[in-house]
Amino acid sequence: MQTGMNQTEYAEFVGVNLKTLRNAEQGMDVSVATLNKIGKPFRLKVGFLVDE
Repeated sequence: MQTGMNQTEYAEFVGVNLKTLRNAEQGMDVSVATLNKIGKPFRLKVGFLVDE
């Protein structure tokens, strides 16, 4: 029984190219918009944390 998604399925699900997803995983340059697409299902957004 398989649960979850593989990389190809997840890339398709969030609407990014598989190569772009792999680049992000390897820490290569990808846009903020792309990182937000990748993190959206987990309610993650790129930004700064400010300690006030």
